[in-house]
Amino acid sequence: GGAKRTGMVRISNPSEVPLLFRIQKSGSISSEDVKFPDDLTVGGVVRPLGEREVRFEFLPSFPGKFEEEIRFQNMVDRKNAAVLTMKANVKDRENFWLQDLNLDFGKIDANGFSRSESIVLK
Repeated sequence: GGAKRTGMVRISNPSEVPLLFRIQKSGSISSEDVKFPDDLTVGGVVRPLGEREVRFEFLPSFPGKFEEEIRFQNMVDRKNAAVLTMKANVKDRENFWLQDLNLDFGKIDANGFSRSESIVLK
């Protein structure tokens, strides 16, 4: 995966009544790469005529293109929702290490082949 990134989404409430909202992720495998540390998947409130900043963390689990839709659902008016699409192109070198740098294929007959060995890359 790649490096962890953090960010902020600002939710504005132009109404004169409190905004009750919930954050919904798509549920795809990659949706687990986005976390909301304040756990607003249960719900949150924005004061009347106010704003609220919502923190998020992005820790990609694999390289490649990332796209995730985050839905900010109004809990009072279910038809009123905002969708934020997060996109990223995660570039990451594939890393591996050898547990033992010595490779020993044993004795080799001059007229034959060495025996087969397996090498495990982690």
